[in-house]
Amino acid sequence: MEPEDPDTHDPKRIVLFGMDCAFTASFMESLLATRAAEIAAVVLPRTASAAEEAESSPVWLTDSTGNLPIIELSGRSELTSGQFRSALADLEPDAIVVACFPWRLPSSVFALPGSASVNVHPSLLPSERGPEPICWAFRRDLHETGVTLHAIDDGLDTGPIIGQRSVPIPPDATMITLERTLAHLGADMLSEFLRTPFRSVTACPQPTGDGRPAPFPTAEDLIVTTSWNAAAAARF
Repeated sequence: MEPEDPDTHDPKRIVLFGMDCAFTASFMESLLATRAAEIAAVVLPRTASAAEEAESSPVWLTDSTGNLPIIELSGRSELTSGQFRSALADLEPDAIVVACFPWRLPSSVFALPGSASVNVHPSLLPSERGPEPICWAFRRDLHETGVTLHAIDDGLDTGPIIGQRSVPIPPDATMITLERTLAHLGADMLSEFLRTPFRSVTACPQPTGDGRPAPFPTAEDLIVTTSWNAAAAARF
């Protein structure tokens, strides 16, 4: 947390890296309601149907003003381009924030001078580290999960932890309801972080050990066998 702090009474200016998905949209909605941040731009991976679906996409619907700058990238190689780096620097963000972005950020992005860089991950790291933590929370029949706010480093969900909060997983939870709960919790945590002078924030290294990984599930990972009890099978 090296950068100089702007006036802590003003909303921090952030660039949000996300996806056109419920988690990013719910996170944006909750963050905008806190008034802790001014979103300078949202960076999304471009999809083939992005132009046709833009007006009905979750992220666009979250921005009621219609004025939110959207930067779409056609591939991860664009993250390292000089053009993108210059565009990012021109936005002068106080923080780079990741909330459900599919590509690992290069150091030229997360080490942007003058900016703090953090990831909002919907699990209690180091457990469920990877791209599908919510899916694996159901697969493993967890009854508790949470959100980790951590600094970004060269690894994937491996940076020093700024804060963690846990929540119970209700028996009637679904992927959609749990995703929204964790997105709102993550926005609250980020809001607190943005209102704190960055120099006063202490980030602690993640516990040693691999925890439980949360990779993209295979077809076999989606199978429910007769060895499962009825409650676990229903929740999954």
